[in-house]
Amino acid sequence: MIWDYQHLISRRLLLWSFISVVAGLLVFGRGDFWRGFAIQALVWAAVDAVIALFGLRSSLPKLFRPVDLAAAEKETKKLRKILWVNFGLDVLYIAGGSWLYLFRGVESPFLAGTAVGIIVQGGFLLFFDLWHALNTPLETPLPDLGIFKEAEHDTTDLIGEHGAVLLVHGFPGSPAEMTTLGEALNRAGWHVRLLRLPGHGTAFSRLFQTRVSEWLDEVEKNLRELRQNFSPVLLMGYSLGGGVSLAVASRSKPDGLILLSPFWKAEPWWVKWLALLVRTLLPVSIYPFRTRWLKPEHFRAASTELLPGFDLDDPKVRRSLMDIRLPMVFLEQFRRLSQLIIEGLKRIEVPTLVVQGKYDPVVLPQGTQALIRQIKAPLQYVETEGDHNINQRSNRGYPETETAVLRFAEQFRKVV
Repeated sequence: MIWDYQHLISRRLLLWSFISVVAGLLVFGRGDFWRGFAIQALVWAAVDAVIALFGLRSSLPKLFRPVDLAAAEKETKKLRKILWVNFGLDVLYIAGGSWLYLFRGVESPFLAGTAVGIIVQGGFLLFFDLWHALNTPLETPLPDLGIFKEAEHDTTDLIGEHGAVLLVHGFPGSPAEMTTLGEALNRAGWHVRLLRLPGHGTAFSRLFQTRVSEWLDEVEKNLRELRQNFSPVLLMGYSLGGGVSLAVASRSKPDGLILLSPFWKAEPWWVKWLALLVRTLLPVSIYPFRTRWLKPEHFRAASTELLPGFDLDDPKVRRSLMDIRLPMVFLEQFRRLSQLIIEGLKRIEVPTLVVQGKYDPVVLPQGTQALIRQIKAPLQYVETEGDHNINQRSNRGYPETETAVLRFAEQFRKVV
């Protein structure tokens, strides 16, 4: 979050630089006073732009790297110190501009405009540095909600002999949500690995410190390990795991690909630019459970099957949920994943099965259909009577899902 905060500060400073340039050009020819004011606006804008661009360049590569808490804390302290030093300098700028106006501005309209320009620029930076110094975020792990403690929420292997299937769960779940399908494949003779993505399951407390690159690397690493002992090796992902599996399959080819309600989002070009502007004005993080749109009760139905020990009626649990601080940069990981998926779709060459719930409110059928139209590899599409959780036995679309998965996997067994 701290590197996103640095990036955000730089974007805001660049926006102020642009405003200063526009203001300076608009008033430049309106007399000596405004000429002095405009020159200050343009000079300060140039300096601010250089500082902002340097900040953008240094922080951008770090936005998509996993976060080390110790390094983040050190960087937080460093940034806060820099902002307070700048705040002190801003006071001096305002004092200098005020002196110039009071003692020299009477003699010269140009110097009066220059002084006002210095005061305006210094005054903005005073507020800018003070605000960001007071609100510099500290990176923290998620509170202990008493969930994902059991071994089933960690990477697990179901031993088999005739090829392997790597199963990738959804967000913000764990390997447990893929157990039913994994056991069905295992009964058919497959070696099954129920993979835990970094920051999920038993490592849930560091979820917001993980990045999409880490998810992709973990899946690729496990694919390589399985290839050393098994052939063929299939890759299956559900929801977010489906999106991750798509991105991985374009880089590290499995023998077959199975996607259940695969996550992805297509963005028109203008949305990207609008999102860039809007993000500049938004806070670095939000408290999602303090809004009217997301309430703890929304998790009650979802947690009943997979998290039986998750007690939403426990006041301590509810307070912990209310204190969860969601970094906006973490949400950017899903946009980044979609970009990687779109870039790699034309490189998908392996036989692919896509299973979609007809009544899915999370991954809409029309979105999945738009996705598969861009895949040129041999592809089978099955639309079930289920909603999003077609990987769960209790879902009415599960029987069709299991049948489609086993039938698709059997094709590979026959050619071995």
